[in-house]
Amino acid sequence: MPSNFELVSIHVPKVAGSSFWYSLRVKYGYKHPVRFFCKKTGLCQPIVRLDVDDDGTVNINGRKSLPDRIPKRVKVIHGHFSYQFYKDNFRNEDSTKLVTWVREPLERLMSNYLYFRKIINGSIKYEHTRKFAYPLMEKSFMEFAREENNQNLMTKYIGDNYLSEYAF
Repeated sequence: MPSNFELVSIHVPKVAGSSFWYSLRVKYGYKHPVRFFCKKTGLCQPIVRLDVDDDGTVNINGRKSLPDRIPKRVKVIHGHFSYQFYKDNFRNEDSTKLVTWVREPLERLMSNYLYFRKIINGSIKYEHTRKFAYPLMEKSFMEFAREENNQNLMTKYIGDNYLSEYAF
């Protein structure tokens, strides 16, 4: 799919990507998290949150969707998706700046583990949390670290390109 993106921000979990997302929202004027268009002006928001779940479900601004549903006027995408997903779904223009954040791997993994523990403790009343996430959190940190989907996560997001190919 052709893109006119100025900026593509790949958010590896637990590396300050949420803080960057809020900064992008201030800069680009993101107002309505579930709409592409502002009802008052009819103008397209220039920024989109794109997340790909472990099962491959694509969420755009918090709703299930397909990548080709992103309006052409969008200038920035940010979210939890891999470089490979981006490469497979969008044409990268030379002018597009690709950014990501990295963190010392063990600190990132520990932060992810503690984050899941915090969420589980706060949302144990939700059935989907009990069925999916709670069994994961009965594990020790070492058991959590041994899970394949928790290993080398930054590498999975960054992909087969070099960090030097990122603008930041």
